[in-house]
Amino acid sequence: MTEKKGIKKSKPLKEQDVVDYLKNNPNFFSDHEDLIADLEIPHSCGGAISLIERQIEVLKEKNRAYRQKLKEIVEIARENDTLNDKLHRLTLELIAATDLDDVLLAVQDVLRNEFGADLVSIRLFAKDSEEDTEIHPELVPSSDPGLKAFESLFNSRRPICGRLKKEQLTYLFRDNAARIGSAALIPLESERRYGLISIGSFDATKYMPNMGTIFLRHMSSTVSQALKPFMS
Repeated sequence: MTEKKGIKKSKPLKEQDVVDYLKNNPNFFSDHEDLIADLEIPHSCGGAISLIERQIEVLKEKNRAYRQKLKEIVEIARENDTLNDKLHRLTLELIAATDLDDVLLAVQDVLRNEFGADLVSIRLFAKDSEEDTEIHPELVPSSDPGLKAFESLFNSRRPICGRLKKEQLTYLFRDNAARIGSAALIPLESERRYGLISIGSFDATKYMPNMGTIFLRHMSSTVSQALKPFMS
């Protein structure tokens, strides 16, 4: 008696199998043009549209996305050009500086008028002359205990943006500390640490932790070099 062989069942076709097949056979619809007109695709607004209509919609959506991305890139490029111009003006002001007063005035002026800072705080480390600290309130002893609040800033040697700690705000902005919503902290150093600059804003969203700091790093290098002849 012969044994009947069972009919081999084919595996159910999965959605990914169809996707993979169409990707591997890009000429499928060219070889089966009649399907293009017959296929209907549900539309998000209701009803159905043909495959060609859906392809046109997809291309339009991609085009809109590309145009938006291009617009964002152009805006970023314009912002960078503006920042470069401001940094250039600061550099020219610092080149013309003949003493420490000129350097401090240039930094304060450009940060307020060009970068829109609501408040600017500069703290420079005096080496040993107490007279200098009386003439320039920006000068503080490098042993000042208030500077401990900025150890992580100097250890990282990189500017930071965001909301500052209470002790940092009090040290930098004193009576105006409560008004500062966000700030940028910029360490100043070359052969040695010269101090720091803080750009304060009343707007809590102006300086955010995820902001790029490349221009702040350039500013740090520029100002540090300008301070060098007067802080040696």
